[in-house]
Amino acid sequence: MISVCLPVHDEAETLPRLYERLHAVLSPYGAYEILFIDDGSRDDSFAVMQALHARDPNVKILRLSRNFGHQIAITAGCEAARGDAVIL
Repeated sequence: MISVCLPVHDEAETLPRLYERLHAVLSPYGAYEILFIDDGSRDDSFAVMQALHARDPNVKILRLSRNFGHQIAITAGCEAARGDAVIL
């Protein structure tokens, strides 16, 4: 399985298009997960991620309690990833 870890901070507008592009690239390869790490977003990013997860069980969400920064979000995503290979 391939895991793609993506830290997210206030990206509600861009998430649907990003998901569509990743899904198009990854789906032919079989098992994958797209792991969105919500790094304390204040916009509707979390709601958008929940909607994507409801549509596609390959979408996983990790929600941090506040904005910890890019590196912490990446680290949390790598720890939560289930894939044999992790793409950052």
